Amino acid sequence: MGQKIFTPYSAQVPDRKLKHRPFTAFLCTSGTYSKFYKTEKVWRFSAVIGTIGYQLKNEIGVNLSAEYSKLLYRLPNKITDFTGTSSVPLGNTFSGANVGVLFRLGKINPLYKSVSYNSSISNNGKVNAKPKIEFLLFARPQVNHVACDATIQGGLFIKDKGPVTFKPKPLVLSPQVGINVSIPKCPVFYSLTFKSKDVKSTAVPYKYGPIGLLYHFNL
Repeated sequence: MGQKIFTPYSAQVPDRKLKHRPFTAFLCTSGTYSKFYKTEKVWRFSAVIGTIGYQLKNEIGVNLSAEYSKLLYRLPNKITDFTGTSSVPLGNTFSGANVGVLFRLGKINPLYKSVSYNSSISNNGKVNAKPKIEFLLFARPQVNHVACDATIQGGLFIKDKGPVTFKPKPLVLSPQVGINVSIPKCPVFYSLTFKSKDVKSTAVPYKYGPIGLLYHFNL
């Protein structure tokens, strides 16, 4: 469960032309099923139920997504690899398609036991034995096709969407860079995403950066 909060680039934007999105939030609960293969392919299926609100009128959203990743090449030195990624979100809050490449550099593990895919867990001492420590830098250039983004344009199925809405651009670039560290039981990550403009306006592009700490109880 969680809440995503979206704001323009500044908390005080008196001129609507300088905004690139409304002040809004997405309160949601979600679940994800991941399938990992020894050949270093990954399937992820997610379901999210939530609601938008604030400068946008409330609308319940139901969203599904499928993501596929596959190792493309790993250098013989085993400190660098490239993975192709693609995903398709579908719902009345987010819909579209995304494609990109994940580049990793450093002390890396295979995709099926890596902090990069939250797969640094054990499997009863069988296929996925206790993972080794990871320390890696990563870059993920990505192109997003946006068919629907209710946090920008308002609810898909309601007429009165709210006082501030925008029409999202169909193509958005969202390159990401970051660092991942995985020690026994405690993966840590930090990243920065540099987004191109979401809408046609004079507002400047923006960036954001999540930081996270996980704890594995049974590892």
